Amino acid sequence: MATLSQQDPSQAAGLLTNLPLGDQRNSTLEQIASNWAQQDPAAALAWVGNNSTGKTYDLAVQNVLAQMDKSDPSDAATFIAQMPDANTRDGAITQLASAWAQNDLSGALAWVQALPASEGQARSDALRNVMRTWDDNDPTAASSYIMQNFQNDPNFNVVAEQMAGHWVYADPQAALSWAEALPPGQAQADSLATVFSNITVFNPQSAWDQAQQLPAGESQSKAMGTVLSTWSTQDPSAAAALLGNLPAGLALDNATAAVAANWAQQNPTAASEWVNTLSPGSARDGAVVSLIGAEGKNNPSAAFNWAASISDSTTQQNQLNNVVQQWAQKDSAAATAAVDAANLTGQQRTDLLKAIQKATIAK
Repeated sequence: MATLSQQDPSQAAGLLTNLPLGDQRNSTLEQIASNWAQQDPAAALAWVGNNSTGKTYDLAVQNVLAQMDKSDPSDAATFIAQMPDANTRDGAITQLASAWAQNDLSGALAWVQALPASEGQARSDALRNVMRTWDDNDPTAASSYIMQNFQNDPNFNVVAEQMAGHWVYADPQAALSWAEALPPGQAQADSLATVFSNITVFNPQSAWDQAQQLPAGESQSKAMGTVLSTWSTQDPSAAAALLGNLPAGLALDNATAAVAANWAQQNPTAASEWVNTLSPGSARDGAVVSLIGAEGKNNPSAAFNWAASISDSTTQQNQLNNVVQQWAQKDSAAATAAVDAANLTGQQRTDLLKAIQKATIAK
């Protein structure tokens, strides 16, 4: 059957009915579809639609489209638009985008951008696949096109950040200049953060100096926070010493949490001593959560005390719940004693004791 499907897939298709239902029939159908698609994709698609369902249909269609993507992507696009199953269609869209971009970048890009917004994640993934090909081959032209044609596209932020992430490996300063030229907003902030994260790996002090030169605002704060977060993987104490340069807000909170997490992995004692110097607030809360995540399983008593010190009530309760449940699986008596002795509200104590009981039953 394999040889016949290569020589005369139409005749092989006629013999398929002789095979009983099952895995062998399904794999043979997929093979016939693939071989037939090399000769007559339209006929292959019509045959697949009349002779298969479910997963077998999906795989057979993928085989046919793999051939059409190379030989006639516009016909493949027409067929994909009519596919009724959303999941199968989504996979076909991203597959076609990648294949089409290899041979006809402008055609692939025009098709993807014309996809309706209702395609959602599939459109976004396809767009990223096409632009990735362009980013790799000609980042200057790709970046210019993005600036001129993507600012009103719903995926502008994603495409811009991807562009920055690719370009920075080849030419960090060119990528930085381009990201700085983006209009203020999320796309610029995310792109600059991606660029600075890469620069910091190789020269953290230079990255910090350049980030400080950016215009004050969201993009600068995020870039500076990213530098310190990345720097903390190499030297957490140096990164921690610079956190005071960040304004209060999400960038500071994220950077503080990253410093605590990285420091705790390298030197838990030093990390704990540093967190103890932080003023109450969202930044310290994030650092405490990082400490709990890093050493909570090994030292549940310390993790419990850290959790109790969190200032945000919701975060505090969530962390206390997580700690006592893990603790109870090893030593429910010690966890219960800690809850009984802690300075908690009546409701908190009741909730935590219930959590301990539940964890004890489940272990």
